[in-house]
Amino acid sequence: DEQQEEWAMQKQKLKHQIQELMDQMEAAEKAHATQNKSAMQAFEEQTEQQRESHRKELHEAEQKFNAETEQLRESHQKELHETEQRFEAEKEELAVQQESALAAAGEKHAAEKQALQAEWEKAKAVMQTQHDAAKERIVGLEGDTEEQKHRIRQLEGEVGELTEKSEGLDVKCRKL
Repeated sequence: DEQQEEWAMQKQKLKHQIQELMDQMEAAEKAHATQNKSAMQAFEEQTEQQRESHRKELHEAEQKFNAETEQLRESHQKELHETEQRFEAEKEELAVQQESALAAAGEKHAAEKQALQAEWEKAKAVMQTQHDAAKERIVGLEGDTEEQKHRIRQLEGEVGELTEKSEGLDVKCRKL
């Protein structure tokens, strides 16, 4: 009986110890859960702060990028405008130079044409003179030819007469 009482007391003690351990475990779990919850809240708050900080940095970087892009666009537009103005000025200058060159070329062409026309007129006059002289020589030669033909007929007549005389002399010489 004493042993049963002791057993019962020990059982009671163990139950009490188990209950204490269970209470401690429950308290530890609650403390752990509270700790986890606090840590999770702190992590979430920190993460949210980081997100907010990153959003702010991103927004500032985007504004800076947009401002720099706008400055570059304005700078490029200004350069383009200046380039277009230079191009137009050079185009006008080239047009004036081209017009001047064309006028000079036209004047030069007109002068060359006049010189060639004068040269042609001289050559034509020389050719006409040579043609007229050749025509006169031909007419003169034709006249000479008629005279020569007449002279040839005379000479042929004289040769014929001489031949007859010669034959007559031959006949006389043979008779002698």
